[in-house]
Amino acid sequence: MEQKETTQSKGLKEYFETSAALKECLKAAHQLCEMRHDEEGEAFLTEFEARFHQYGAKTMLSEKQYRLLMRLSQACVEDWFGDDSPKYEQLLEAATEMASDDVTKEFVGKQQERYNKYGMKAGLTEKQKNWLEKIASGEAETREPETEW
Repeated sequence: MEQKETTQSKGLKEYFETSAALKECLKAAHQLCEMRHDEEGEAFLTEFEARFHQYGAKTMLSEKQYRLLMRLSQACVEDWFGDDSPKYEQLLEAATEMASDDVTKEFVGKQQERYNKYGMKAGLTEKQKNWLEKIASGEAETREPETEW
C-alpha cells in the first residue's frame, strides 16, 4: 500500500523570524514575478496576501507553499543577465581580479563556484549583484570582520 505524504501547515512565525523578514520575502517575490512575467506566481502571492490580511500572523502555510514562496523570492543570475552568460562571466572575472581582501575574495569565489555548479540558475540577490559590480569596478570598500552583533 502506497503511503501518502502528509503535509501539515505551520504558522508564519515558524517559517519567518520576524514580520520584516516576511515582508522582505514578499517584496522580492513580487518584483521577481513581475520581471519574469510569472502570472501563476503573482496569483499565488495575491491569494496568500489575501489570507494574510484576513488572519495576520496566524496565517497557515504548508511546506509546499513555503517552498514556492521561497522559490518566487530568490533571484538567480538569469534574472539579472537574461541569456547573456558572457556578461556575467566577465563580471566574475573582473571581480576576481579586483578582489583585494579575504572577504571579497571569498565572496567572489563562492559566486564563481555556484555559477560553475548551477549556471544561469545560480542564486544571485540584487545585493550580491551590486556588491560584485562594486568589487569589479574597484569601488568595494575593504570590510573589517564583524566582531560585535
